[in-house]
This record gives sequence, C-alpha cells and structure tokens, in this order.
Amino acid sequence: MKIYTEPKVWLVSTTKLAEELFDKAGEIDQYLPGFDKWLANAIAAEDKDGEIAVELGGRNCYHSWNNPSGRTNREYIQNIIMQQHYSVLEHGFAGFVIFANREITHEMVRHRHQSPSQESTRYVSYGEGEKQKEPTFVVPEMFLEDPNDKVTVERYLRAVMDMYNWAHENAAERYDKIQDRTMKRKLARQAARGALPHWLSATIMVTGNYRAWLEAMPKRLSYHADIGIRKVYLQILDKLEDEAPNIFRGLFERKTWEDGTTYAVLRGSND
Repeated sequence: MKIYTEPKVWLVSTTKLAEELFDKAGEIDQYLPGFDKWLANAIAAEDKDGEIAVELGGRNCYHSWNNPSGRTNREYIQNIIMQQHYSVLEHGFAGFVIFANREITHEMVRHRHQSPSQESTRYVSYGEGEKQKEPTFVVPEMFLEDPNDKVTVERYLRAVMDMYNWAHENAAERYDKIQDRTMKRKLARQAARGALPHWLSATIMVTGNYRAWLEAMPKRLSYHADIGIRKVYLQILDKLEDEAPNIFRGLFERKTWEDGTTYAVLRGSND
C-alpha cells in the first residue's frame, strides 16, 4: 500500500501545425494574400504552434493577413481575450495525464467541453496479487502529519481494502458459473468497487482546447474550489503558461488564502 499527499500533472499532448502548412504556404498565399509573410513572421518570432493556430483562426475571420497594425501574436491574442471572442481559442489544445484521488477525478469529468479518459475500477483490480494494481491513495497531508493520525488513516485504508477484497472474492464465487472469464472478472469487480474510498488514486487523461481550459480555470483556481482540484489546476496553469505563454502567462494572479493554500484569480478581477 502506498500513500501520497499531492496530485501530479504531466503535459502529454499539444497542438502541432501540419507540415503542409509550411510546404504549401506559397500556394495558400495565392488565395489568402499576405499569408506567406504573416506565417514567416510568426515562425521568426518563435511563437508556439498552438498560439499560431489561434491567431490563424482569428485572422481568417477578418482576412487580415497583412497585419497593418504590426501586432505581435501575444498582442493579438490578448485583444481576443479582452473582447471575449473565445471561439478562436478552440484551435489550440493541450492534454494532461493527472494522478490524483477519485474525489478529484470525479470533479474533473464534470467539465463537458474537455475530453476525459479515466482509470476504470471495473477493469482494474486492486490488491497485492500478480495481476492486480497495488492499492495507492492520495490523502490530504493534514491527516498524516501527526503520527497517531497517520496510524488511524492506514488502519482505515487496510480495513477498506479488506472489505473490497472480501466483496470481490464473494462476488467471484457467485459468478463462478459464467463461462466468459473476462465477463466474470468484470462482474466481480463492478460488484465490489463500491467499497473503494474516494482517497483511492486514479489516473485520468484530460484533453481540452484553450477555451475549455480558460473557462474552467476561474472556477477551479478559486479559494472556493476543493483544495485538491485547485492544486491540479495550479499545475495545469503552470504548464500552460510555458506551453502557450501568449495566452496564459500573466492572465492569472496567484494569491495566498487564510489557510495558507494558494489560489489564483483573473488579473484585475475581485476575489
């Protein structure tokens, strides 16, 4: 049995511009005059692929490839955000693999405009067996700081897993006559999984376009949000500030709440 206290986030997928965009830029320019020069300037400025895709979508709406105002990519996108023309932000995306407890992942899947793929307790068996996943938990640090509290938590988690194992074995016996072995295992796991606690760890991959992340962040970074999911979104914000700085960097202001935890608000807004 392993116990962690913090969720973890990894950036695993991002927007990548197609090679055809670069190979056919001259041809595209015949239909969109000024496109070739605009793209060359974006490449020279070392803008990120997702940021270029966003600006490309915006400029296509107005056929403004000549960029007479000389705006940088950041200036262009920040103007879009200020005017709340968020639809063009959907042309860039980022995907993350998140290690957390099921309490947090259950909240992650509530954001309809993101695409989640979550570890299934119907297909994964938890235990010490060769083909089982070792029971792993993400528990708030406050319950582990005191040695006596830690013992209480560990005792509870062992008792819960004992209950899960009992239910799993009991269900497996009841479904013993099922011929399909895969189906038999699924039936036993789905019958037993209700005994698993919200502190059980789960991995989830969540992919969203920039608009989906931007619209979820004020809710999940607020001090009103669950501390665990706030920690997840703070890590996501850190990574998006590096991956798409012209969109996310400087957009949120990090602060410290009364309990010592970090939260963030849109810069210039009220808490």
